[in-house]
Amino acid sequence: MSSASQPGSSHSSAQNDPNYPQSPLSWEGDRMFNIYIYDYCFKRGFRKTARELLLEADLPPESQPPINARQGLLFEYAFRYGLLLD
Repeated sequence: MSSASQPGSSHSSAQNDPNYPQSPLSWEGDRMFNIYIYDYCFKRGFRKTARELLLEADLPPESQPPINARQGLLFEYAFRYGLLLD
């Protein structure tokens, strides 16, 4: 028998190892980004898209971004810095 592992098996076994370093900041960052996308879609009138994102990203329905910008932080950021780059 060979000691070589199957492709992908070392990755899944490493993730199941309690000593394997987890990255909660990465997950939290992804979650926050999804909340800001949801906020943008909702405020810009893309209600169906916003609802689908809640379901697909597994966000609670009461999700609100920490920075509650009037038109959505993503819009205001892009608008402000887009004008500065022109």
